[in-house]
Amino acid sequence: MMSIHDKIKTIVNDYCSHAKTSNNSIRKNSRVKDTEILEILHYSLLLHSVLVRCSPKITEDRRVEGSPEHVILAQVTLRLTDVFTGEVSETIGYGSAQASIGKAIVTAMLNATKYAWLSCIKNARR
Repeated sequence: MMSIHDKIKTIVNDYCSHAKTSNNSIRKNSRVKDTEILEILHYSLLLHSVLVRCSPKITEDRRVEGSPEHVILAQVTLRLTDVFTGEVSETIGYGSAQASIGKAIVTAMLNATKYAWLSCIKNARR
């Protein structure tokens, strides 16, 4: 039976092999669409029986002096669990944004989630 880390490596390899294929839209465009990344990850996570729990948290909310804008600092914890063995791997990502409150929250959370996944991929490639 594969460990959670081996499964994550396989999931990352699935993504990388798809990204290198010449007949997909990822290769044709210099910018990868978020929906394509999520589709690949979703399929691969299901295939390898890995459950993902995303825990977002706003760590700081500061109002910019003399402006209606806010600076938001966010943290997202990704917890990947092997459904069969219960083995767990956790990764944390941090993000920030400065804008109106609603936009700043969404952007900071998106950045934190993106960096958590990138950290997970980086750790799997070691």
